[in-house]
Amino acid sequence: MLLVLAGDAPSPDEMAWMRAGIARRGLDRHVLLTGWLPQRAALGYALRAEVGLSPIPRGTLFDVSSPTKLVEYLALGIPSVANDIPDQQQVLAESRAGLCVPMQASAFAAAVQRLLDDPVLAAECSQRGPAYVNSHRTYAILGRIVAETYTKILPSRMPDADSRCGRIP
Repeated sequence: MLLVLAGDAPSPDEMAWMRAGIARRGLDRHVLLTGWLPQRAALGYALRAEVGLSPIPRGTLFDVSSPTKLVEYLALGIPSVANDIPDQQQVLAESRAGLCVPMQASAFAAAVQRLLDDPVLAAECSQRGPAYVNSHRTYAILGRIVAETYTKILPSRMPDADSRCGRIP
């Protein structure tokens, strides 16, 4: 089994820290840190993945975010494990295309093991992901939802058709 961490750390020190931790635990043969990759190369790793992981730290910044990593995994039909920030929790509850767990290594490990040990569950998650993304999370759908929301909360501030087109009446 190989854990692939595609991408780079925010700083060289953090990448060195990860490499040292992997070596200290004797996991060199089981963990691949790719560093920065072109999108096509990262996609190549993703397409071969048995499980996608989306650990996003809890807190003020991320609790109100909508990370795309989980949705990208689901769109590719990759059964996923994500932690319980609100958007990921909602996506996994609605899609049933993966498992939502607390942001703890043991919880992630148990969820990954469950998907690897239960090929029927993994296959069901795989099938549900793309359908969910196509019906709930395309950019066209999200753009419409944002536009409708702004129209509702700012109706008196919405420009008329002439000013939207760059013409001031």
